[in-house]
Amino acid sequence: MSTTVIILAVIIISAFLMLRYAHKFIFKIIGLILFIPAILLALYLFNLPPFSKNIFARDNLNKKFCMNENTQDVCACIVKPYTKLLEEKFDKEELVELEKKNYESAYVFSKLSSQVAIQTTLCTGSEDSSKKLMEKFVKEISPFGYSTAKTAEWFKSTTELLEEKQDRKKEIDGKLDS
Repeated sequence: MSTTVIILAVIIISAFLMLRYAHKFIFKIIGLILFIPAILLALYLFNLPPFSKNIFARDNLNKKFCMNENTQDVCACIVKPYTKLLEEKFDKEELVELEKKNYESAYVFSKLSSQVAIQTTLCTGSEDSSKKLMEKFVKEISPFGYSTAKTAEWFKSTTELLEEKQDRKKEIDGKLDS
């Protein structure tokens, strides 16, 4: 938590200093436009409000998709297979630890997405309806309402963040490959 506070403090102090010493109005506007996404990204990556909820946690996925009448197809064809795969690959303690970190959960989802896509195709009966269902799912879970391409970029950035922690990545990959 202290690292998070330090990073946020650095971002806020940097924004303040830039706004304080930027002499032209246009530079102040550009600075604000650049720092707002940086602050939002930092809030999301460090699980601070309003992004403190892990969107890939089993409970959150069940609440979002399985408790809603309009998304029962997503629940049956994506959430349930994903949850089943998670429970096969990880024990209860590992799942609790995994769901504490957004970037690890996003990495696991991205690694399991090909297996989930196969299950989704089998569930829906056709590749086209599977693709539409996956689009619907991605749009619902993406942090800022991203499209599929933008979400893929976000997954790549979370994967790069996890690659910095190679030991944990190898441990997760070992579980996913078994």
